[in-house]
Amino acid sequence: MEKRASPAKSGNGRGLSVGFKAQKQMSQDFEKFIGDVEQAVSSAKSLPGDAAALARATLEDKIADAKSRLNTALRSVEQQTESTLAATNDYIRERPLQALLTAAAIGAVLGLLLGRRF
Repeated sequence: MEKRASPAKSGNGRGLSVGFKAQKQMSQDFEKFIGDVEQAVSSAKSLPGDAAALARATLEDKIADAKSRLNTALRSVEQQTESTLAATNDYIRERPLQALLTAAAIGAVLGLLLGRRF
């Protein structure tokens, strides 16, 4: 059976935080994109015909760039998710009893916490 290094032990500095970093970067890029679109729309209101066409072309470029960045970030998150899932599956196959006991302990703790709230 081929062993895969878990993200936390692989030494490549990646783990679950990669997904959060990618999500934060996507959020920042999206906010910047929205700001650029709002600026372009407000600027385009007072422009004559040729300038409006230029503003539209600029806006189209910004949209294409945002789509490209979003697709890149999504691919990165998908790859990290697949890697984490594979490492989790390998861990469960290698240590089924430990995985079962860990899941049972987490379930018990959640049951206690949720039982107190409701």
